[in-house]
Amino acid sequence: MNLFIIIIIIIIIITIIIIKIIIIVVVVVVVIVVVVVVVVVIIINQNIISFKIF
Repeated sequence: MNLFIIIIIIIIIITIIIIKIIIIVVVVVVVIVVVVVVVVVIIINQNIISFKIF
């Protein structure tokens, strides 16, 4: 019984770690996408402004 309980605890700990890693990865990806979108929008806006100037 003890071994069974230990195995269950280990499985739970591993799943928690995996879930945390997945959450971190998702957050990082979302942040990167947002930054890229913002940079692209800024670049496009600057281009439009410079075209208007010319």
